Amino acid sequence: RESRSSMSTKHDQVNVCATMRRAALPSLHIAGTRCSDGRLHLFSFPRDNGVFRSISAGWNTDQVLQCVEASCRIPPSFHPIDVTTGMFGGARDISYHDDEGVSIDGKSFVDGGIAAPAPPT
Repeated sequence: RESRSSMSTKHDQVNVCATMRRAALPSLHIAGTRCSDGRLHLFSFPRDNGVFRSISAGWNTDQVLQCVEASCRIPPSFHPIDVTTGMFGGARDISYHDDEGVSIDGKSFVDGGIAAPAPPT
């Protein structure tokens, strides 16, 4: 028979391991550029939802895929100079037609690298 002390220690070890596994799970952030005003929008999926155990467990898989699609969408009217607009103190007045983006929750989004070549962390 195990002593109470050793059972308590094993229970504590299990709790520590579970906490460490949970802490190690990353969150997911996908950058998109809002078509209406050219501003950055971060789609955030917190780590609590269990996506890395099973992608369909807690997150809306369709929404994750829509966000990835939007983040990869280069609008046909895009010009490389769009990325530098506003970087040197100028006004940022870039927008794209809604039909050039991916519709998510009633708004259209395109590649997040247009609004933020290096997204905030």
